Amino acid sequence: MNAKMVGCRSLSVALVFLLFWLAASGGLASASDKVALRASPNRLVPKHSAPSAEFSLPDQPSEQELMRTRLFPEPLLPIGATPSPAQNRQLAMALGLHAQRAVADDFSALEEFLAQHPDSP
Repeated sequence: MNAKMVGCRSLSVALVFLLFWLAASGGLASASDKVALRASPNRLVPKHSAPSAEFSLPDQPSEQELMRTRLFPEPLLPIGATPSPAQNRQLAMALGLHAQRAVADDFSALEEFLAQHPDSP
């Protein structure tokens, strides 16, 4: 064997020794170790309560509470001015009557509110 082949062979032996040493000392992670190191997704459902299917508002509703009512596809937002607490209370009563209507096209409770408060924001 010439010197070049001896050098390659000793380098190969050294690399194999190094690989065995790393594997034995834990320097190389096995496939099962790699699986254990991966993060797993959190699939726990957080504790919560389902939203109420009933329409309900407090006696003195705020603008935010009126905005979050789910009677219409879009939220109710005051435009221009800020409504008074009395207007909010009367609107909540009209919305409650509207939610309890028997006929889908009956908007009389809301029309009455608008007739009584034409300047309502």
